[in-house]
Amino acid sequence: MVYWSNGRWIGALNDYDLSSSQYDVPRGYERIGVAPFVAINMLAEDTISRKVTHLYRHDAESFVWVLVWVCLRYQGGKLFSNDRLFDDWLKVDAKECRKKKAALM
Repeated sequence: MVYWSNGRWIGALNDYDLSSSQYDVPRGYERIGVAPFVAINMLAEDTISRKVTHLYRHDAESFVWVLVWVCLRYQGGKLFSNDRLFDDWLKVDAKECRKKKAALM
C-alpha cells in the first residue's frame, strides 16, 4: 500500500498470510518462518506436532542463521553466481533442513 501524505509518498508493506483475528491469542506453539532460517529445535518432530514452545532464544538463533546465510552467500554486496552454499536447504522439507543444519554444526 502506498499513499501520498504531507508532500511525500508513504509506503507500508503488509503480510496477511499468517494473520489471525483480534480474538485469536498466540499460544507459543506456532512454527512460522522459512526452514533455512528457523532454529534447529523448531524444525524437530516435536515442534511440528506442537509439543515445543517458541522461546526468545529461537528468535536469536534464527538471526544467527540469517547472518550465516548472508555472510557465506554474498561477497562485496554481490550474490555468488555459482555453487552457492545452502542452495539445497531451500529445496528440502523441515526435517531434512534440520539434518543439514545439524551436520553443519
